[in-house]
Amino acid sequence: MEFYIKKGNATEHSEMDDLMVVRERAVAFVVARLTSSRLPAKHFRQIGGKSLLDWVVEQLQLCREIDEIVIATVAEKENKPLEEYAARENISLFCYDGNVNHVTTRLHRAAEVFNADICVLVSADCPLIHYSGIDSMISCLRQSVKADVVAVSPRDNMLTQLQGIQVARRRAWQLADDLSNAPELKEHQFPVIGRYPEKFVVKNCLLPESLYCFDCRLSVDTMADLEFQNRLFMEITHREFPFDLPHVLTVLREKPELSKINAHVYHRGLIENIKHILFIVDAGKEYGYGHLMRSLELAAQIVERLSYPITFVADDEHAVNLITMAGFRFVHGRISSSPDLGKFELQLVEQNSEQLFLNHHLIVMDISARHKIVKGWKEKLNSRLPVVVMDITEAWTREADLIFVPGVTCKENCRDLPQLKTGKELIILRRSVRRIQNTSLNKDIDVTAYLHSETQRESFRKFAENHHLTVHISEGLEMDFHEKLARSRVLLASFGYTFYEAIALNVFPVAWPSSDSHKQDALRFYQNMGLSANMINFEEDLEHVLLPLCGEHEVDIVPIELNDGTPLIVQEIQNLIT
Repeated sequence: MEFYIKKGNATEHSEMDDLMVVRERAVAFVVARLTSSRLPAKHFRQIGGKSLLDWVVEQLQLCREIDEIVIATVAEKENKPLEEYAARENISLFCYDGNVNHVTTRLHRAAEVFNADICVLVSADCPLIHYSGIDSMISCLRQSVKADVVAVSPRDNMLTQLQGIQVARRRAWQLADDLSNAPELKEHQFPVIGRYPEKFVVKNCLLPESLYCFDCRLSVDTMADLEFQNRLFMEITHREFPFDLPHVLTVLREKPELSKINAHVYHRGLIENIKHILFIVDAGKEYGYGHLMRSLELAAQIVERLSYPITFVADDEHAVNLITMAGFRFVHGRISSSPDLGKFELQLVEQNSEQLFLNHHLIVMDISARHKIVKGWKEKLNSRLPVVVMDITEAWTREADLIFVPGVTCKENCRDLPQLKTGKELIILRRSVRRIQNTSLNKDIDVTAYLHSETQRESFRKFAENHHLTVHISEGLEMDFHEKLARSRVLLASFGYTFYEAIALNVFPVAWPSSDSHKQDALRFYQNMGLSANMINFEEDLEHVLLPLCGEHEVDIVPIELNDGTPLIVQEIQNLIT
């Protein structure tokens, strides 16, 4: 049963209040759910140390024309933190227990319960709302008793960037809910008002000049949107300005290139054919985190460019934390294979794999080549979904629908596979690399070493001490690894995707292979990238390979231009399932 909690005395009325019909009661309804398919629990993601919800509520509390603030959500267990937030901040809450996708009915009912004459719809994923614009819209509607809804007029051919706000009378919400007779109309915030303009009296309103600018994306639906907001916050605080819409727009007028950070994010329409994608990834001590970090970037761009939700399958605790931090759902599980028993299956902890497959449209497998998988594996997986395999060209992968070898290490005898996509133009460059790719950082580290073998790490540590080198030895996943790499002259690693990231950051990669397959991949990498094969085969090779590349013997490294090829991979995936 739907319930609501009222805080303070904002909803208490005296007889005198009933006689004061001149001032209509305005209520702001903050629309929020924590089950977003693209970025779950996004309303509690941080911008400059405050949650999106904090920024929204703070601006609403500055509004002189608003009589009450209400968080409008639905009865899902995931939304419990919203109820706790409302109690903590002394804000009213409306929880609707009807169809979670019936947004128009939820808001209509909330307006009735809270006796709102004027309803202010506030999208909780738009942190840069501004009190001055909201007050102007409410005041405009109050002054026009016949109007149903406010429309903001352009100014000098520019649109207002006060996004995620709608101001209307309750009668307009009631009529709009009645007219919303299709799912795509019910589950959005009153699009029917724009579809049937003849049924609503619209009052045009001009907002303060400081709220207008070129069109940019200020809502938060993906990690790229969140990164954009935090970059804006850094710019604003560097200038010692408050983080609000007028000052943000000032910065964007001066630095329009900042808007490119999330310009690629796809804006969903009313009707979308949404596909759900399942990533099965090997991650943890046995495999490292290279597969996962690469897949997280690919998954992020699928969400941003196609608006397709992603679920990860992983069973390593640290991997699960990384997946959650990146804004994706996960299920506990892993691929299990045994060629002797002819076994290949997806083992899940809490649910049935068949049901998981039914809820998805494509599988991406980024797993270790150490799995010994036999012919017929796709049939054993008990799934009819198309499968994409990342960076493996073993015989078993020929049953996959697409094989990506992003880079230059593909074996020559595999290049005739019809489902194979490979090449330098498909290299996945993570955003942590792209962010600092063209910045000038002092090369104050001679060698950054990323070695899985403790024996190798100890040998290198002694070598560095003997030759007075400044080094960084990575012994696990580090959030600032790419900054340290960019400050380095040389990367020393077994072989892996970090070699491409080193090249992108103008760092020379030196291979110390831990297996014959790594050695062969490294040789193909050097040859196809046009680099000399600087390889450590034995501990004794450290001196004559490393010293000429660092310290006082530093040599110039010819820069190789690398661009992010992830968008091309995303396009190929979209072509496969549409």
